[in-house]
Amino acid sequence: MKQTLLIITALMLVVGCSSDKEESSGGITPEGQAADVEEERSLEGLGIDEMAFTKCDSCIDGSKLDLRKVPERWPSDPAKNYIAYESAAKGESWSSKKPYSGPVCFYQDHPSSSRMPDIRRLQGTFKDGMAVGKWTEWGASGVKVSEMNLSKEGVIGIISVNSYHIASSFSERVGKWTYWSDHYQYPKGMKTKEEIYRMDGKDVICEITEYHRGYKSSEYTEINSKQVGKYVSWSGGQKTSEGIFEKGDYRAGSKSGKWTFWASDGKDTYEIIYKNDREWDGTKVEWYNDRRREEITYKEGREVKNIQYYDNLQKSEEVIRNEDGRVKLFKEWFENGQQKITRTKQGDTIILTYWIENGNKSREIITTDDKFDYYRQLYSHQSQIGFISNGKISDYTKDGTLSYVRIYENGELIDKIEY
Repeated sequence: MKQTLLIITALMLVVGCSSDKEESSGGITPEGQAADVEEERSLEGLGIDEMAFTKCDSCIDGSKLDLRKVPERWPSDPAKNYIAYESAAKGESWSSKKPYSGPVCFYQDHPSSSRMPDIRRLQGTFKDGMAVGKWTEWGASGVKVSEMNLSKEGVIGIISVNSYHIASSFSERVGKWTYWSDHYQYPKGMKTKEEIYRMDGKDVICEITEYHRGYKSSEYTEINSKQVGKYVSWSGGQKTSEGIFEKGDYRAGSKSGKWTFWASDGKDTYEIIYKNDREWDGTKVEWYNDRRREEITYKEGREVKNIQYYDNLQKSEEVIRNEDGRVKLFKEWFENGQQKITRTKQGDTIILTYWIENGNKSREIITTDDKFDYYRQLYSHQSQIGFISNGKISDYTKDGTLSYVRIYENGELIDKIEY
């Protein structure tokens, strides 16, 4: 089959958007009710589309069209200077042909066998040589992968035999655009995305709904290709986040105001305030297998508190910081709940205390050397000495009895008392 290259203009701007959907509340409410679950699962378009392996009797074969550049048609927009004409016969000048109007279908040789029927890859309508109205695209396996709607003014973009598509400016898109999967990692023909375009003055509003393995995964809005407004996400049908994006310098926008997040099972939730895409006020939660693994508290954009947990939800660490970001209080626990390390500061004095798992104290360090904010480095082998400049180190036996005390000044051991 003749390999066809059809040039149809393109800015290749990918615009996302989200359709108006009924909102659902989520999270653990004050009454203790679980977050609503998005029950509906979209299975539309599953499998191979048999139409992809048939000829369109009412359409002209795309290989019989010829795209020609007509610079004088749109001097201000060179990308639109390509017009679809019927191919001129041998010895006939293409200039004698008129721009093509009518249905067209582009085909590709079957990838498995020349004996198999050609595959429909792209089908739509030209008006005065421009692509207009509804267009449908199929993947190489015969799965319908997209349905597109173009403005009545038409668009010219790129369609090639190996990568059939119409690449259009977002301002030339209207109505609903739908996409289905043709990827080996997902069920073929499962809906992945739906976009709805509309104009608001000079602004292009695009509302997006995205899907993952049949479940709705996100809803959001873009204005002129910038993500703004309400954003909602789901995982496996369960709402996982909800908040507001402000228009920013990047396509994704920036988080602003109150955001709410849920664990994937909907049984745990938290709220936090964002400012300029930064966690600003509140406590952020990190989950692992739907269990709390970490809590980070922010105040005016500063991290002031961090708590980490074991798999059994027992606290493993807690850190409280001053306004300058330095550690004010540090605590660490064993998995059985027994205290392991504490670090406190009283004026200029830092006190670090260590315990063993049976609850007995193993070491205590009192120092005025503030460089030991890196508290983890303080707990070294019992035989190591001289690692504080000024202060006292007291070591204990396993039964909690004081063993000896070492006193340092200016990095020198000046006294050692054994018990």
